[in-house]
Amino acid sequence: MKKESMLTVVSTKKKPSLSDIKRAKEISQKLNLPYLKRGKLTLNQLFEKAREIFKQEKIRILLVENQNLKLITPSKQELYFHPGLLKIRFLNILKKEKFNINSKDDLFYQVLSLRPGDLVLDCNLGLCQDALLCVYKTKSMLVGLEIDKVIALVVRDGLKKYNFTGKMKIFNTLKNLIYPICIDNKTYLQMAKDNSFDVVYFSPMFINPKWICSQMMPLREIAIKSFPDKDTLENAKRVARKRVVIKINKGAHELFDYLDDFQIVKTQTRLEYLIWTKK
Repeated sequence: MKKESMLTVVSTKKKPSLSDIKRAKEISQKLNLPYLKRGKLTLNQLFEKAREIFKQEKIRILLVENQNLKLITPSKQELYFHPGLLKIRFLNILKKEKFNINSKDDLFYQVLSLRPGDLVLDCNLGLCQDALLCVYKTKSMLVGLEIDKVIALVVRDGLKKYNFTGKMKIFNTLKNLIYPICIDNKTYLQMAKDNSFDVVYFSPMFINPKWICSQMMPLREIAIKSFPDKDTLENAKRVARKRVVIKINKGAHELFDYLDDFQIVKTQTRLEYLIWTKK
């Protein structure tokens, strides 16, 4: 059964400024998406108008609000760049460093085997939380892939504008090491040169999540859910100098019959990592 497509419509906040209208129209033209004048319509009225005009039930709306971007999902959830759980994870790493516990002992760093200067390919960039932790460790370039052009724009624009504060101020500089590219990871890996990255990392959106994380729900609703196929992983092995890592639901590896050469690393949560190391 063919999955219903989702139309993205570009609009603005209520009573928008001229600059917001201008930017919304520029995005509409650049991404080849329809623009819909907001006027004084409520969000529900805007959705109703979009469905009526474009004759499509499944619609999401990209809003320009004071030059910032926010993607409203069909269920009216909001997707925009924010650090989310990154702050908790990062503060735990700082605590280990403060007490002279090397941050490589953090499980995320351990499974990726990150070292300063390593080049990382993040094949599922999402909201950049894993990517930001990577560049904190490597202090080096990270290429992040996102197949959805609208999500890619929202995250790239939001990351650029976001002002980290307090102990996270360091990310205001480190975020410039992240290079988002709008492309599917299968195609990118087919084109990539041998041994061009130290680590190739996948964190596919879980098809059947075993827990609910409110901060990830908007992304989960609209993100493309797919696990890397055998050919994609073979190319990942070719491209990686050190290792290929996949973060998945605990037990999900049993659904795929081509992961025998990956080591399973279990966690105390409902996640597990699959690791392939180049010999």
